[in-house]
Amino acid sequence: MVSNLKNLITAFGPRIVAYISLLGFGLSLSACVPHLEKPQVQVLGIEKQSIQLLEQRFLVHLLVTNPNAQALPIQSVTYSVTINGEEFARGELRDSLVVVARGSTQVDLPLTTNLHSGLGKLITLLTQGADSFDYRVVGEVKTGMTFFRTLPFDQQGSVKLPRR
Repeated sequence: MVSNLKNLITAFGPRIVAYISLLGFGLSLSACVPHLEKPQVQVLGIEKQSIQLLEQRFLVHLLVTNPNAQALPIQSVTYSVTINGEEFARGELRDSLVVVARGSTQVDLPLTTNLHSGLGKLITLLTQGADSFDYRVVGEVKTGMTFFRTLPFDQQGSVKLPRR
């Protein structure tokens, strides 16, 4: 029995040591990976840029808050916006920017809609006398970080319409 155990240790001992070493290295490396929380996104407002018959352009003003202890470099943002549960527009921002650690930055996202998806919904909201609308902004932030190259976000809320 003892000789069988010695033979087993002799045969598999170096492999076991290698596996344990590799496991230890992997665990120590995972301790170096920072824990990042998703950025919070709040819609501050929507600004009309141009309205033509077939195409409407808006800027959606967002406040992006970074709850993390390190700066959040942003390479691009892809997003879609729904209003009252219906898709309003999609877009992409390719400007690089940085949201400071535990800070906030205003980001202006260009939105382009067409007659069917955008202007019709806005006209309906305004003609129905709505004083607010519900929105949802879903997207993904592409970062310049080694770990966590993409950070998804999903924010919803309500925006009050100005009264004239």
